[in-house]
Amino acid sequence: MINIDRNDAMEMDMGSITYVPLDGDIGLISDGAGTDMLAIDLIHDLGGRAADFCEMGGLTSPEVMYKAMEIVFSQARDELKSLLIVLIGGFNRMDEMAEGIIRYSEDHSSSVPLFIRLCGTMEEKGNQMLKEAGFPVVDDLDEAIKKAVDSARGHDNGHSH
Repeated sequence: MINIDRNDAMEMDMGSITYVPLDGDIGLISDGAGTDMLAIDLIHDLGGRAADFCEMGGLTSPEVMYKAMEIVFSQARDELKSLLIVLIGGFNRMDEMAEGIIRYSEDHSSSVPLFIRLCGTMEEKGNQMLKEAGFPVVDDLDEAIKKAVDSARGHDNGHSH
């Protein structure tokens, strides 16, 4: 059961980021509400629990990705055991999303493993940028979610930043 206190929901100003804390330990960032809801369901199906609903609806930028990561890490604090970033963008460029992820990771130290799945415009370039920065790239949504859930259970196989 996912518990949502509507008073905890925050509508962020920057690029229409929506953040709602949940009661789990797997952080989640997506580029749309539908993708986020699908990922939450799949996390649950594998026995995991999402720590949040965080989506960057609409057109995004490296700065919005950076801010989404900042929000998730600042709100989840000690509960976060893994972070899943699931991006399925037609309008959003995956190389720009990768730039935001890389920049955030360079600016902030964390032992929380990241699991990233990019799909869409400039996907190949985004994946290449992430690989060159030392991030594992997962091409399959189910595999990315399984890795995030396994990591939250103590079987680390992601990239800590």
